[in-house]
Amino acid sequence: MQGSNLVQTKKIMKRTLFILILIIINTPLLFSQIPGRRISTSEPKYNLLDMPGYKRAPIPFKPIIADASAAARGYKADSIYIWADGAGNRHRAKGSEILNQVNAMEKALNERGHSLREAHPFEGLTLRVPSNFNEKHRTIPPSFLETKKRNTFPRYNIPNNPPKIPLKRLSVGMGGYLFPYFGNIYPGSSEFPGYLKDIEILKPLDKNAAIKAYSIPVILPFSEETYAKIGSCSVELYNNEARTGSPVFTINIPIGSPEKQRGMGNMNYSSENQIPPSFQKSFKLYQYRINIVDDKKLILAPNTNHQYYYLKFSFTDKSGKALLFAEQNLIKLDNTIECPIRITPQLKQANIKGFNYTEGNQGFGFYIRSNGINATTNSELYGCFGEKGYLSFNSDFSIGVTYYNFKHLINDKEPATEDKKILDFTFSGKKEYVRPDAEKIPPPIRLKNKPADDGNIMDDPETKFDVTIMDNKTNSYNTSVSLFNQEFFIGPVPCFATIDLQPTVSVTANGTYKEHINPEQTNKVASMQANVTPNLTIKVIGSGGAGVQGLLWAKVVVGVNVIDVGFPINFDIKSKDYAKIDASAKIKSMEGNVSFNAGFCVPIPFFDDLCKDFTIPIASWPSALEINYGVQPDGSFK
Repeated sequence: MQGSNLVQTKKIMKRTLFILILIIINTPLLFSQIPGRRISTSEPKYNLLDMPGYKRAPIPFKPIIADASAAARGYKADSIYIWADGAGNRHRAKGSEILNQVNAMEKALNERGHSLREAHPFEGLTLRVPSNFNEKHRTIPPSFLETKKRNTFPRYNIPNNPPKIPLKRLSVGMGGYLFPYFGNIYPGSSEFPGYLKDIEILKPLDKNAAIKAYSIPVILPFSEETYAKIGSCSVELYNNEARTGSPVFTINIPIGSPEKQRGMGNMNYSSENQIPPSFQKSFKLYQYRINIVDDKKLILAPNTNHQYYYLKFSFTDKSGKALLFAEQNLIKLDNTIECPIRITPQLKQANIKGFNYTEGNQGFGFYIRSNGINATTNSELYGCFGEKGYLSFNSDFSIGVTYYNFKHLINDKEPATEDKKILDFTFSGKKEYVRPDAEKIPPPIRLKNKPADDGNIMDDPETKFDVTIMDNKTNSYNTSVSLFNQEFFIGPVPCFATIDLQPTVSVTANGTYKEHINPEQTNKVASMQANVTPNLTIKVIGSGGAGVQGLLWAKVVVGVNVIDVGFPINFDIKSKDYAKIDASAKIKSMEGNVSFNAGFCVPIPFFDDLCKDFTIPIASWPSALEINYGVQPDGSFK
């Protein structure tokens, strides 16, 4: 049993030793990969030598051999050679390995009609770009064109809604239908015939008098037949619409001695139906005056709330018997402060229209866009003194870049450029303030060491600050983003190139909201200031090289400052009548160069003259563009 285990152990040791020998033999091959870069071979790769315009008809392959002259110059197949290539990488290899690489490249070139024996074997290996690739372009929003407009005063339409007079036939055997109104009539005037209304403001003759007195015009329409029956008339004032309980006042009206009278004619009233001519001819308007002396101070002091007193009329005939009327409309006195004439403030706006600024050259560029920037202030009136005000602002902003698509370098069917959106943000806020419906405004309550009327609008729930940078919801960003990561061949040698976008982006926003009452306590004023500033620095960086250690070297040279932008936007809004926006742009762009460099250099003695390299230039800008703009209301940059 022990003998069989010993035999098994020896077999395992022999197998392990064999594997170790294989690993040692293949160590140079395993470490020929550049550390940190692994070239996959699972997918077909483009070959740079197949670039349109370079490839020609194939020629016979003639290998380069090491003859006696090579040995005389110091070439040895088993000697180790150490060198540094054009990309700065150090290499070591045997002479025989170097010769194999030379002939592998020679064969690849022969298949495409070229040879290392030529003075410039890679000549013609240049970038094919669209005709407008090198065309510099700049799109600036159009200049501001001032249009002359005739100054006009705003027109205010005051609605006139006189009461409706329903039309019904008079009842036989009764006094008839009663249509009481407030108002004034003008006998003999066709221009101002009169005005009828259901509600009258209760105004004292002298508001400063200790005992208030009132004189209220009232109009009673009657037919001449009905008017002849009336012996007396009284009116009662109630403080409830049902007109129940004890009246506040009872006043006699001298029914036989009207102040004025007039036929119905074309009075200032409306009706659902056209008034029949017979009604207009048979009815007259009789104007009286209700005089009240409030020596017992039964009428409450007026305020901005509506305190109504409802009128109820009573009649007797010539014999003193009650004369009944079917009352058709209820008139009432409004004991309230008479509101001053006020005109609703017009909406005040400051706007910057949408714009689209672009800058580009040689396959690189950027855009700055906005759908518009707005600030508004408005208010609506209610009651005698009350007012609700609104302050608001909103803006949106986006920046993107255009960059050379390196896939086009190895495949001209790919688009020459691609776009990447860098920044998107929307910023909006609004605040409301209320002026109470009172003649005097109570002073605000202030906390110790903190003004009660100041606030940070960024903390307000109505403020929306939404920033997206490189598809991330964040206010700042400085992480590189891969734009291109491609593997390809130059002849038999696998290569790679990586292009990264390196944005440093931040957006800051701040603002304050203030509200105060003037010293006279007669007005309330609010204001809002805000600043939004995006700052961007966007670079394109790249790297690349040959995927294996060897004679061919390659590198991607990219160092481009695509854009450096500061774009402060300032809002300044004050209640009722002031809204302002300032926006400016400080733009620095297009500085650096982009190219693909490669070479094939043989370090052994008899190939000293075989050192070929080439550069595919893509773009170059010797100095940056620097411009400062002010953004105009029409969206133009000046």
